[in-house]
Amino acid sequence: MTVGTLRLFLGFPLTNFINEIEQVLAVLRPGLDGVKWVLPEQYHMTIHFFGDIPVSEVEIIDKGLRPLFDKIPPPSIRLTGIGAFPNMRRPNVLWLGVEEPRGTLQEIVLRVRQAVSQLGYPVEDGRAFTPHVTLGRIKNISRQDKIETMLTGRPLPLPTSMKPLKKMVLFKSELRPSRAIYEALKEYSMAAID
Repeated sequence: MTVGTLRLFLGFPLTNFINEIEQVLAVLRPGLDGVKWVLPEQYHMTIHFFGDIPVSEVEIIDKGLRPLFDKIPPPSIRLTGIGAFPNMRRPNVLWLGVEEPRGTLQEIVLRVRQAVSQLGYPVEDGRAFTPHVTLGRIKNISRQDKIETMLTGRPLPLPTSMKPLKKMVLFKSELRPSRAIYEALKEYSMAAID
């Protein structure tokens, strides 16, 4: 991050899934001591990553995004299974998959990408949206060849029950040596359900 910029992303905080995620991690953590785990209060699902943005443009982004969310009902999601980027054989990032059967998440992503593009910021139009919750980043695990077996060979308390996501947040991300820290800058309530 350079002077006068903030590293920003838009996402759903997943505070209503903390207990379920912690139950999954209680199964995964033993034997995976080389992982920098995300702090429970930081669990989220990213919808759009802006990158480094001048501080002066935060209000412009806020004004451009705010009208979107009073027209979209809250998506209801469940967490489904363990995955990794780039893949399970050589994982760098561990995540939980997200399922949302009504298609509301895809609609949100499409609308956000359109709004972001109209504001003049780049979007990942050609890249499919893969909803997920980052659990941790692998820094140093011995027996690299056995990680896939360790991850897939344990019964996990998944899928979770369906829960609504009632607000979107524009987050500031600060990369620290220990881990990334996320701070809410702007909040957007999803449309009320009749």
